This record gives sequence, structure tokens and C-alpha cells, in this order.
Amino acid sequence: MKWIQAVSGVMLIVTGTLTSLAIAHELLSQPASSPSVNITMPTVIIREPLTLQAGEEDPRFPPLGVEPDPNRPISYALLNVTFENKTLNRIEVIINSVEIRSSQTNTVLNSLPARTLTLMPLEVSAQQYRMYSRQSYGEHRRLIGTLTYTIDGQTYTLTTPETAVQ
Repeated sequence: MKWIQAVSGVMLIVTGTLTSLAIAHELLSQPASSPSVNITMPTVIIREPLTLQAGEEDPRFPPLGVEPDPNRPISYALLNVTFENKTLNRIEVIINSVEIRSSQTNTVLNSLPARTLTLMPLEVSAQQYRMYSRQSYGEHRRLIGTLTYTIDGQTYTLTTPETAVQ
């Protein structure tokens, strides 16, 4: 646990990041009667937001070099996110669910099973989750991606903005 002490307007900032500026703002807004404040720094941060790319191929025209197959996947979705471990300890991130949903009906169109991601000390880990489907995403036109994960018993959910199917 890192801490910052504020006494009579004098303050020690641990790092020069945006997180520290937010903490400094929080400390300056504290009444003068509280001489010290313990603050828990985040251990894992999302370095880049969750992004979604979704597309669909024309089922009548397979890609070059691929035999025509009525059961081949024609829709795809790619979810990208980057986790960063800010500590000197290994951290287990449990990815509970990765889902693609229709923004109109909120039905789940595709999902991946739970998995565990181990972040080594000070590691920046870019993750890409690829999902393919024989079902057409085109009829839904706009999709939303969600990623639910757990760190130290706390569950978090990331959601993408609506994304058009290309």
C-alpha cells in the first residue's frame, strides 16, 4: 500500500502520473483536520480501452484459395484490450467472460469461456480475443463487446461503444 501525507498544504506525490494528480486533488479537497490519508494504488490498469472490430464476408463468395463451404464462418469479431501490472508481484486476472452482443436486442451472439491471465511484475499485456461465427452479424448492424474480469475478488466489466459491422 502506498500512501501520501498531507499536512498544512504540504504533500508528497508518489509518482508523476495522472493517478497521482487525481489523488493530489482528492487530498487537497480533504479538510485540514485529517493529517494523513491512506490510499490504495491500483495494481492493474487498463492501458488501452476495450475496442471491437466486427465484420462479415459475403457467404456467396469465399476468400481466394478457399473451397466453397456452406458451413464456413462468415462473421468475425475482434476484441482488443491491454492490461498493465503496476506492481512487483505476479497477478492473476480471471477473465470471466468475453461476449459479443447485439446493441438492438442485447442478445449474446458469441462468447468465449473463462480463462486465467497471469501478469508478471510490471508487465504490459496486449490481449486479442477472436470470435468467428457461421451466423450473420449483418442483420444486427451494430454490436457491443463486453469483457468481465476479476482481480482479488473484485469483478469489473469493460464495454465497447456500439460498433458497426463492416
